[in-house]
Amino acid sequence: FIHDALSGSPVRVPGDGTAMGSYLYLADLAIWLWTILLRDSASSVFNVGSDEAFSLRTVGERVAALGPHRVPLVQTGCSASDAADHAAMPDIARARRELGLEVWTRFESAVRKTLHHYAAIYQSAETVAA
Repeated sequence: FIHDALSGSPVRVPGDGTAMGSYLYLADLAIWLWTILLRDSASSVFNVGSDEAFSLRTVGERVAALGPHRVPLVQTGCSASDAADHAAMPDIARARRELGLEVWTRFESAVRKTLHHYAAIYQSAETVAA
């Protein structure tokens, strides 16, 4: 999605776009993993991720809307899916309670930051190639 949005191509959503997923910003993930590694015993198990799920279509829409170009959203398939009934959303209550972990970077902010990061990389690569 990020590559499509930055290159000005339509954002292509696979399938019917109803598959659900949980998204955790990479900086938050690093904090989670280091905290689990350093503050707890090796025998403990914690779910890692966000407790908020989004459909692929929603993710594609947000990336397309927040990218530097006005690009359309295109579905690449039309297969019916029951994935929406089974959202991949971890229960992070234990990590919150025992380790004080949170999802600090909300989804839209994570999309903005990721777009900004990759835009800088693409711009740098274009400068080197020129």
